[in-house]
Parts: sequence; C-alpha cells; structure tokens
Amino acid sequence: MQVLASYARSTFWTIGIVQILLGLYLGVTAALSHQPASRPRAAAIVLFLGFLNVAMGSWSCLAAWAWRRQARFARLIVAVNSVFSLVLIPFGTVAGLAGLYWCCSRRMRQSTPLAGDFEHESKPEDGTHAWVQKAIPVLSVLIWLASFGAANWWARTQGLTKHVAINGLLVLFLSEWIAVLCHEFGHALAGWAASMTLVSMRVGPFVAMRKAGRWKLQFSWPSILAMGGAVVTIPTHLTDLRRRMAFEIAGGPVASVLTALIAFSALLAVPGSPWEAWWQVPAMITAISAGAAVLNLIPFGFAAAPPVEI
Repeated sequence: MQVLASYARSTFWTIGIVQILLGLYLGVTAALSHQPASRPRAAAIVLFLGFLNVAMGSWSCLAAWAWRRQARFARLIVAVNSVFSLVLIPFGTVAGLAGLYWCCSRRMRQSTPLAGDFEHESKPEDGTHAWVQKAIPVLSVLIWLASFGAANWWARTQGLTKHVAINGLLVLFLSEWIAVLCHEFGHALAGWAASMTLVSMRVGPFVAMRKAGRWKLQFSWPSILAMGGAVVTIPTHLTDLRRRMAFEIAGGPVASVLTALIAFSALLAVPGSPWEAWWQVPAMITAISAGAAVLNLIPFGFAAAPPVEI
C-alpha cells in the first residue's frame, strides 16, 4: 500500500504538470492563431481547452500536495482528482483507483509513510534538487511524446503509417522494457568490470534477485505499470570505491546511447524490408533510449529500496 500511495502521488504530480504545460501551449496557440472569418469560434474553443487543461492540471498538483501533507479537505480533493484521472489509461487509471481507495480506507491512510521515508528528498551537497525530482518524470513524458511525434512524421514520409504490426500500449511497454533491459545491463556489465557483484535487477515488473546464493525470477503484479528499472550491486572490495561506482553508473547511459544508435540503424533499414510492419518498435526504442541517456545526465535521486537478501 505504501508503494501504491507513493506511485499515485507521483503520477498526480506528473499528470498535473503535463496538463498545465499543454494548457499553456493551447492558450498561446489560440492567441497567435489567425482563423478565417468562416471559423470565428475555433480560437475560442482552443483557448477554452487550454484553460480547462490548466485548471485540471492545477487541481491534480493540489491533490498530490494535499495527499502528501495530509491537509484539510485532502480526502475530498484527492477523491475528485482520482475520478478525473480514471480516464487517463493506464497510469492515471491506476493512480485514480489508488486515490479512491486511500479516500475510503482508513488503514491505507494510516499506513501512508512520510515523504522522507519513501520518496527521495534532496540532501545538502548531493547534487539533487527538489524541483528536479518533479521535473524528471515530466521531461520523460515530453521526450516520449516529442520523439514519438517525430517518428510518426518520418513514418508518414516513408509510407509506413498504414503498416503497423502492434500499436498503442503494447508497443509502448514492449519498447520500454527492451530499452530499460539494455540500460540496466549496461550498469551490470560496468559494475562487473569494476569488481561489483550483481545481486538484483528490475526491468518494469520483472525482478531477478539473488537469494541464499541462488537467482530467482519474479513477476511483481503491483509493478505491472512500472516504467524504468534498477540494478543493485555490492562491492567486492573498498579500494577506489568512488571511482568504481561512478564507472558503474556511467555504464547505463552509455548502454542507452548504443541502444539508440542500433535501434535507429534498424529503423532506417525498415522501409521495404520484411519487418516493415514493426517499424514502431525500433522507433520507440530509439526515442526512449535517447531520452534515458539525456535524463541520466541530470542528478536526481531514487526512493529507498527494500533490502536485498543474498
């Protein structure tokens, strides 16, 4: 329940900021547009949609803040926002259901941890900032949307948009898991080269963990919609530990760059090939891997992870 509450709060923040940015974009577009006389209401409709997005985004951010602070009227604010979030399949739906359950369950409200216990908070001189923590998921969404838009534009120029083997959420999850797997393998290989012992790896809901000296593969249903992954290692010795840890961390972004280059090369070879209908997979992998390489250059923190049994 603690994981679910933390996920829902973070999702409310992300959805809210994205909606505010979208609303501002629509407002500016309406203000700068020059509609013909035959369509005098078009700009007004776009302006109204922009205002509506800003209002709903602000409410979503307010719900995340009220939930975290246990503020007065928090249950009402979270309940209203949860209902609106249900239509934002799939991530908003899960967050909305979690919010409604929190509003109805005293047990869940009492078990919700303090922000510092589960959500990362910046510490002096650790290189992270509170605003960066909230900006990272928003930047991720914006990079995905922009990259996917560019990929669709390129596909239209090649006549590929009508030939798609898989679409929608399926291609998103498949591409995300492939990109994350390559990224985490980069961390693991760099850690192995730096005399680190791998004890667990997570890719979305798939978890490989070493317990009692044996590897076990698990599927975590609560993390079915989890985007991202993690690698846990322990050093075999303490000599020059800081440099070795930095080398391990750098392995992830380097692997993402290589993955993006390979996927982009595959994408360029798609037109006219037997796997033409699968063009969205290398396109999305390219976008996600390139975005991950950029985002991992920004200092940000993670929530505390459960202990690993070795």
